[in-house]
Amino acid sequence: MPEHKIYKMNLQPRVLELLGPSLYTNIYFVLSELIANAHDADAENVFISIQEGIIVVEDDGIGMDVNDFNNKYLDVGRESRKTSDEDKTEKGRYKMGRKGIGKLAALSISNVIRVMSIKKGSLEKAGCEMSTSVPESKLLPAIPDEEISFEYNQKGHGTRIEMVSPVANIPRMLKTFKKNISKVFPSQIDDFTIHIAWYDEVVELEDPVENLLEGMDTLKVFLDEDEVVDSDSVDAQLKKYYGDFATIPAVPIDKKADFKVIQSPIRIPLELTKKDGEVANFVLEIKGWIGTFKQRQASNKALDFSENFISIFSKRKLGMYNVMDQITSNRMVEMYIAGQFHIDLFEETELRDMALSNRQGYQSADLRYIKAMEVLKRELNEAGNRKNRLKRYKDNKKDVKQIQKKKAKEREFTRDMRGFVENLGQTVGVETAFTPEVKSGIQTEMKRLYGLKSEVDESKKMVLISHTSSDKLFADIIEELLLESGVQPAKILYTSSEHRAARIPYPHEVYDYLRDFFVDSYSEVKPFVIYLCSQEFNSSWNTVLEAGAGWVTKKDHSVVTVNCYEEANDPLEKGKMVPNMRISDISNERAINLNASNLADVIKYVCKKEFDMAIDHTKITNLAKTRLIEAYHNSTGLE
Repeated sequence: MPEHKIYKMNLQPRVLELLGPSLYTNIYFVLSELIANAHDADAENVFISIQEGIIVVEDDGIGMDVNDFNNKYLDVGRESRKTSDEDKTEKGRYKMGRKGIGKLAALSISNVIRVMSIKKGSLEKAGCEMSTSVPESKLLPAIPDEEISFEYNQKGHGTRIEMVSPVANIPRMLKTFKKNISKVFPSQIDDFTIHIAWYDEVVELEDPVENLLEGMDTLKVFLDEDEVVDSDSVDAQLKKYYGDFATIPAVPIDKKADFKVIQSPIRIPLELTKKDGEVANFVLEIKGWIGTFKQRQASNKALDFSENFISIFSKRKLGMYNVMDQITSNRMVEMYIAGQFHIDLFEETELRDMALSNRQGYQSADLRYIKAMEVLKRELNEAGNRKNRLKRYKDNKKDVKQIQKKKAKEREFTRDMRGFVENLGQTVGVETAFTPEVKSGIQTEMKRLYGLKSEVDESKKMVLISHTSSDKLFADIIEELLLESGVQPAKILYTSSEHRAARIPYPHEVYDYLRDFFVDSYSEVKPFVIYLCSQEFNSSWNTVLEAGAGWVTKKDHSVVTVNCYEEANDPLEKGKMVPNMRISDISNERAINLNASNLADVIKYVCKKEFDMAIDHTKITNLAKTRLIEAYHNSTGLE
């Protein structure tokens, strides 16, 4: 007669009924707990089976007998790591579990689960059914030994958990499922492999982090010093730990703009109170990675998770999926960033447990959490800055190509004009040469050159704001007034502009651009120059060169002086007085109005002469007045 096995839950039934369904909000959090249990059972393989009407997690760990069931597994809330001596498994792995409630995870998505196990060594079988409805006796239905077996596990020992009729959102594609598993269990652990039985297909989960890095264009990784090989390139080290990452560009423009960064873990010394009341020194060590995607990641409910996240893991177990909303309010930055950080001090056995019951957050008042959030906020901001630098680098490459195309057109026009003039001169010297065919050819060539000239002229910038970097505050006002009047950024040449189209792409200099496209050009189109004169103007080499280019081209210009610069003279026509933008006394409303009106006059003149556009003089005057007052406050620090 078979032995009658008794399984008794050590928990009030009402607590299980209330706690089970609400403990975990997502199937992947559930699976993460079950994978962690397999890890702590010293399994080498864990299988996640997705089939119609059932989800199974099966491992080849040490398994359980009836005593293990009753004294450990069914003793809900039994802390598995009370002292540092209990930190590791028999294999020497650091335990992921601690609270003793992860075993209830499966009840969050299934009202009935079947837990079956075979003990390593004795091969004793044990198993019972669990549900959210537990009788007052706390006795659970036993599973007969003949029904206890494994489908994927070939070792003959381990544990199998069946979630019957689960209520869970399973994605249609295996790739999506694997990626989501990687988000909640990213660790690549020696002698521990995650397998996924996806209907009729069984696959291994490759490097979890590599699944997440697909589509990224910047990355920063925190590695232990003993993992970094100085002789390896950054690419080689990233490939060693995070797979093929060759799509990230090399260092552009300057050495500070490196988009692939490896550094040592961040370490912060802390003085903390242990569970026994003793104050001791600890180190908050933060490892992991943070990167940005090439494209903005749209929200997709079918994925269960946002593609943009900053997760926290402790002892390789997920503690909080996304802390993004706690460290930034910049939604545009969030749409490009993802990261995973490992902070083992959050699960230090000697310290009080700071994890929330559902393993989806931490107590925000804990000093460890506060200091970690300060670091993550800084790293998120730096990641956003790297993304911006990369965007500028890519934009610059595009702009350089555009400049090269324009220069090619300019050279073509200059070459053909010289050839045309030379050939025409030779033809004029021969009376018999003006045949109808020759005249027709001349007319055709003139039409072609005129079309090429129009194309060259159309691509040129029409207004140059000549300034020193120290006067950017005021030069920005000039640019804003031009833009508000309808001038396109591409028609403005302003090297300090926030608008990409108005700047000269690196490594071109403004005087090289002026020489190539205006001084040495056959085109009659020359830029209208607005000189922003100040005390620093005469001592700036760049502005002197720009003034020299203006003098050579004899192009029309206007002069605006900054603040209290007394030498309010035209730099190209000595002795000619120009408007003086005096904003040192904002209490003098008449002076402010006059300066604003003078600025509007300059903008009106430029727009009419270069673009044949009329402006709303009153509107531009009012805007100029507002900006001049703001500039005064910004330059003096007054409120």
